Amino acid sequence: MGTTPRGYPYPEGTDLVADGAADMQALAEAIDDDVAALPGSVLTLFDAAGDLLVGTGADAAARLAVGTSGHVLTSTGTGAAWSAPAGPTILAKSADTSRASTTTRTADPHLTIAVAANKIYILEMVVWATGNSVRAGVTGPTGASLIAQSLSAAATASFDIGSTIDMNVNTIGTCLGLLSIGGTAGSFTLSWAQVTSSATASVVKRGSYLMLRDITPA
Repeated sequence: MGTTPRGYPYPEGTDLVADGAADMQALAEAIDDDVAALPGSVLTLFDAAGDLLVGTGADAAARLAVGTSGHVLTSTGTGAAWSAPAGPTILAKSADTSRASTTTRTADPHLTIAVAANKIYILEMVVWATGNSVRAGVTGPTGASLIAQSLSAAATASFDIGSTIDMNVNTIGTCLGLLSIGGTAGSFTLSWAQVTSSATASVVKRGSYLMLRDITPA
């Protein structure tokens, strides 16, 4: 009885006819054993729902863990990875935020977007203010810079990280600009307070939004 390179037995031409049935049985049992073991060896690569099996080289594979919610499968040029989908990141306020008796700017609870190191973004921001006047500004990671134009009922002016713009009550302020992130990643955030401290609250309304689109050259 002969053996294939993968170890399967088979009857040779010189085997006795009486041995043929036994040889064929041995071949069938060897194949059946390998097939039965195959699903188990593959399934042990998976740890959770959504895991994928991807090639890592010639005749080699590994588990790619399920990605972050909303991320998509992309090619890295040498393999596969999960990443945020192409297109702008948009955050809109899900509820009104009221602030009274304060002129100290603090971060808006809804309008913060993570930014990556060494990226360039187009910025669009729309803030709807009611109740009392609002003084708005933005913050970013160390080394970030912003060149922007702010348009509101109170002013039309250049706008950058660290500067502020005042908005009259019951107005919509719009900011358009170019955001450049240095070697430090972090967060880009709208911060705001009242222009003049007052018991009458300033309110940034639900639906105000912050949008960043990555336009970093390849």
